[in-house]
Amino acid sequence: MIYESHEGLEQISIRPCRSTDAEKVAKLHQELQIGNIAIFGREFLTRFYEQVLVSNTCELHVAHDKEKIVGFFLIKTSLQYSIRNVLGIKKLFIFLARTIFQPKIFSSFLYLAFAPRRPSSKIMNHELIYLGVCKEYHRMGIGRLLFGSIRDRFKIIGSRKFAVTVDVEDSAAINFYLSMGGQQQEDYVIGTKRVSMLIFSNT
Repeated sequence: MIYESHEGLEQISIRPCRSTDAEKVAKLHQELQIGNIAIFGREFLTRFYEQVLVSNTCELHVAHDKEKIVGFFLIKTSLQYSIRNVLGIKKLFIFLARTIFQPKIFSSFLYLAFAPRRPSSKIMNHELIYLGVCKEYHRMGIGRLLFGSIRDRFKIIGSRKFAVTVDVEDSAAINFYLSMGGQQQEDYVIGTKRVSMLIFSNT
């Protein structure tokens, strides 16, 4: 997919992430501080995305301007997806041992490793897990471009609907997903956070 952009950009293209991209995606993820796992740092995120690329429970795609990765998305394609399942318990606890003297990271990691399950009514086969765009590329339509690609990927795997879950305090994300056609569901609490699920029809 090629997107001819404005404001001096040559072009933006979206493609499946390659193994050589994992560290670049991790760097962007950390810079944008997306989700609970951003606090664990670039090394952890790089290893996570390396494992994502060999997992059959999710897909990772990137948007790039020439050689620079300017956005990405991670989608869940199976009920078996979870950070724990992607990385494996052994790798999670190796990392846990290395963070034991960093209280903030250690407590966050414990939450990740033993996070409460979502209510069964809030679990879907197909979900958007992460979507990020480099800050200097904001307001150029790249988020909408990525979201169009997300819809296309879910159509290819036969999904008639998919969801995204966001923190209720993230009004910018909620407004973006509403503008993309999301139907906001009733808020619920998972762990210590109140979140909102938006569901998208993909027929």
